[in-house]
Amino acid sequence: RYFGASVAISSSGILVGAPGPNGHNAGEAAYLFARNAGNWVQTDKETGGGDFGRSVAVDSLYGVIGSPDSNYASVYSIGYRSVTDTLRASDQVSGEQFGAAVAISYSRFVVGAPKWTSPLNYAYQNDPSHSEQGRAFVFARTDPPSAVPLGFDWVRVARLTADAGLPRAEAAREAGLEF
Repeated sequence: RYFGASVAISSSGILVGAPGPNGHNAGEAAYLFARNAGNWVQTDKETGGGDFGRSVAVDSLYGVIGSPDSNYASVYSIGYRSVTDTLRASDQVSGEQFGAAVAISYSRFVVGAPKWTSPLNYAYQNDPSHSEQGRAFVFARTDPPSAVPLGFDWVRVARLTADAGLPRAEAAREAGLEF
């Protein structure tokens, strides 16, 4: 595993991704660390596959863990120390690497899919130089904020793409979010 391939920090702790080497998706994990008496202590470990942990993001209530080889992202509840939801593109395309980049801000997540190629790219149809434009998805929590973060519904509220499909832009390789 590649412990430290992705890292994120917030007031609630540090989330560290440890995906496996390419093609060897065994033992992949994400680790949560919290401060205890001035020291950083591992408080949880979540495992998965499909490049699980390649990207991570964390805030005070949630973490997001990307698995781009399997085209999903996991929502992790800090309070319950467990994965509570799995996000996927509703119109998923094989190999788009949904989950390659993730970002979080309180009640919103952004998940990137940098290898996506529009099947309906009319402006550059049959032009391989305009493949892998990438896209990003915005998910929002539908329920009101609460002290109990388990059981919220996450819905896609936006799908973002570049105008006319920039050639090999891989527009969603990295994500950042602040509201």
